[in-house]
Amino acid sequence: MAPRRLDRALLATGLSLLLLAMAPGRLTATPQPQGAPHAAGLVRLDGRSIAYLPAGLADRPRPLLLLLHGTGGTARGMVDALRAAADRHGIVLLAVQSTDENWDAVDIFFDAYERGSPEGRTRWPTPRFGADARRIDTALSALFRRAAIDPASIGILGFSHGASYALSLGAANPQLFGMIIAFSPGILVLPAGAGGQRVYVSHGSSDAVLPYRRTRTSFLPRLVDLGFIVTFRPFEGGHILPDAVVDEAVDLFQRRPSYRGHGARPVQDRLRQGRALTRRSAGRAVH
Repeated sequence: MAPRRLDRALLATGLSLLLLAMAPGRLTATPQPQGAPHAAGLVRLDGRSIAYLPAGLADRPRPLLLLLHGTGGTARGMVDALRAAADRHGIVLLAVQSTDENWDAVDIFFDAYERGSPEGRTRWPTPRFGADARRIDTALSALFRRAAIDPASIGILGFSHGASYALSLGAANPQLFGMIIAFSPGILVLPAGAGGQRVYVSHGSSDAVLPYRRTRTSFLPRLVDLGFIVTFRPFEGGHILPDAVVDEAVDLFQRRPSYRGHGARPVQDRLRQGRALTRRSAGRAVH
């Protein structure tokens, strides 16, 4: 290749990488081939981030699930809900606490929606990220220094509006998250160019908080149209996280599909029955 043509190609590649790094919500944390020595169990990375390291991590890099709680929920509650599955599969868990009761892109969407702004009323809005995305990036970097993570086996998982945020942030970072797991999401706010990742969605058919019908008739067709590889698991029940659904999603993340048993796993989430598209009840952020 001629020197001038090579220079132009290198410049174009550099600009492409720069634009990719500047994309809204783009995370920069990178898994490391080796982590520092550590003991198994819960590790508090900072005041708002918790990791769970199952036993026996020294032999090879491990899969990772980033966990996002629902409105008013806690990082610790999400770890407790996924801990048994993590032990069974040898998966590292990282849970981050949101700055406010809702995640930044969720709150920003609802701010626009409640003001009647065009970006809040368009049928398929795009996300705008803030402090939570930066905090997650910092937590991931801290974890990657501590534990060896398989870069080909990183997923993002959320419940309720944590699922809404998992779809937004996960789709904005296909270079990091190979799979998105969304348990009972409430809104679908995706970045431009999203598509191609594996997505697992579940929703209870009698959910009185975040409507099942919207997920089934609106979100799923949109995800499929954009080219996501979608698995949908409806179940009988309300705004809950059933054990069997958790097991199926994690098994699928590990490429070992199964669907076993029944039961429900309680997860802290400050949600109440209300309007189909809302986050507030009596002045409180609820979903």
